[in-house]
Amino acid sequence: MVGRKHRHILCDAHHQSSSTIINRPMKHLEFSPGNNGLSFSPNSTTAAKGDTVVFHFFPGKHSVAQGAFDSPCAPLSNGFYSGYLDSSSGESETTFVVTVNDTNPIWYYCSQVSHCQNGMVGVINPPSSGNTLEAYSAASAKTQKSTAPNNVAGGVFAKAGDSSSSASGSASATASASGSASGSASATSATATASGTPTGSASASAASATKTGVASSLNKGQFLNIFAAFDFVAYFLFL
Repeated sequence: MVGRKHRHILCDAHHQSSSTIINRPMKHLEFSPGNNGLSFSPNSTTAAKGDTVVFHFFPGKHSVAQGAFDSPCAPLSNGFYSGYLDSSSGESETTFVVTVNDTNPIWYYCSQVSHCQNGMVGVINPPSSGNTLEAYSAASAKTQKSTAPNNVAGGVFAKAGDSSSSASGSASATASASGSASGSASATSATATASGTPTGSASASAASATKTGVASSLNKGQFLNIFAAFDFVAYFLFL
């Protein structure tokens, strides 16, 4: 019985030395593509329906966007897009995971300025002839600019090294706008915690204000009662 496979693709730059791991049932293979510039490692692989493809990111603020063979360096409508992911050194803690829905060719590129034009493109399930990766790369080099989708879509973020990454959570538009997905959940949590403190203080202040108001009302009422009693006694004394 053939189980689900995880294909690991490296989004590499600045000549990082790295490796690609393909996990198969009862078999573990490692590939060392060596030193790479602006490239995906590997830039061509095959995957079956239901397999997951994991993109690992290295310094250079890279992205992975699905495109069409006939429109290199431009996004495919309803395709996947990771947004920009980066790290100060070594591999980013965040990966982008895409599930393969069929065995048709899937073309992709990095939408960072000039990266696609300089060969940072790839394909999943390449055709055996005709529309080759070499032809896609050559056409990409002739484009004037790269276009990035407006929002992150079509995949999920996961922590690097987590093989069960497909269940780790949805990619968000926030990551695309900020250029980094790593730590966004923590930041959101911290914001929520911080905002909780003023809310508690406001409640305490409101309670204090209410208590002060009640005391003020009581003091005023007592004063009026004393004044009325004095007036009543004076009336009979001077009658």
